[in-house]
Amino acid sequence: MSAIELCSRIASKFPNVELSSSQILRTNNVRDLIRTISRKSHSTSHSTTPTPSCTEKSFPMSSLQQGMVFQRRMSSDAEEMFLESMVWTADNEIDEKRLSKAWSRVVRRIPSLRTEFDEITLTQRVMSAITTTEIVRNEENDVEKFVQHDRRKGLSLSHAPLARLSLLKDRQRLVLLIHHLICDAWSIRLIMETLSEEYNNNDDCGVSLPRFQVPSRIMDKDIHFWSDRLASFRTQSKVARCDEPKLDLRSHEIIRETRVENVDFLNKIRRFASSIDVTLASLIHTAFYITYSELCEQEDVVYGYTMSGRSHGKLDRVVGPVLNTAPMCLRFPSTTPFEDAARAVHHSMQAQIEHETLPLIEIQRLSKIKDSPLFSVILDFQPSAWDFSLKGTKLVQTKLLELIGTPLWFRFVVQSDGTSLFRHT
Repeated sequence: MSAIELCSRIASKFPNVELSSSQILRTNNVRDLIRTISRKSHSTSHSTTPTPSCTEKSFPMSSLQQGMVFQRRMSSDAEEMFLESMVWTADNEIDEKRLSKAWSRVVRRIPSLRTEFDEITLTQRVMSAITTTEIVRNEENDVEKFVQHDRRKGLSLSHAPLARLSLLKDRQRLVLLIHHLICDAWSIRLIMETLSEEYNNNDDCGVSLPRFQVPSRIMDKDIHFWSDRLASFRTQSKVARCDEPKLDLRSHEIIRETRVENVDFLNKIRRFASSIDVTLASLIHTAFYITYSELCEQEDVVYGYTMSGRSHGKLDRVVGPVLNTAPMCLRFPSTTPFEDAARAVHHSMQAQIEHETLPLIEIQRLSKIKDSPLFSVILDFQPSAWDFSLKGTKLVQTKLLELIGTPLWFRFVVQSDGTSLFRHT
């Protein structure tokens, strides 16, 4: 706790210097700490500083955002924690000037891209205007090397935007670095759609997207629902006969991919899902449950899965950390027919949508699993690919890089060409 307090005091005295508590704990003495602060202060003194601008709106961070800030302070990889890097490859050269103008207009239209954070007061403020919105033109063509360098540079929480768009030397690859404090996966799609719109029109479209708002108070009905769901689950699900993995977050930057090229395979799964009145997501979850329960050698398992958080209200156009991670608590006898299990999973997922806004940290408090997180495995289902075009130039996402704090993470993606893709740590 002393290290965290020292972090806050350093941040208040040196706004451009970012140090995590783990970095402070690794410092041998006060002299080394002073040298570190001096070095970081000097390296940031030559960077572009946004001109002072008016605050449009100020409000507290959500519980999810506060959790990110806390984990970031405690991590040895603070600069890269909760950063997502995406590479988009175009089939033709991208007009750099046109792209730069489009990106500036995107920042003006999306309040989250104009949001800055105060780690001491745990507040966020939406700026009415910012000036540092230019794209980064880079002479590097080695995308792996550039992404690693881009991530090491990081993003300052106190200076918007918490996103950086870079164009590589070949003018055919875009790299978007963005912080999860201001967005989730759904939001990234909205940002890229807006960029495509601005680039294609080459004119200010003028319509701003809705501002992210901190979720309203916790509802009793949500507490009762999740309390009932978790009542009989008392231990974290773990793979049997396996040594406890030593979690090295840096190893989780590498997202491995398995592509299923057979289009007929996915079509058959869709038809089967339709024949038993369930969704494709329900089938994927059922298959995942069966596999995971066998590995855990138990019928009752808990794993995490992502929920859009946008099923209620007009949130489909909101850019912000709205997405929530919730526990999937399932229990079926091994003799249960697959179709019956799939229908039960489908109904369970439908019921949980009504209570998707309760933050995971609150759900954890309701759990009887007190000595560890609710789950160590996450399944993420992405029902459609996110490909875009810039004035006839098609953009396809070709790389994803994240620093993830969960030992096992799986994502099932349906591609635009009908193939399917498994991404996993």
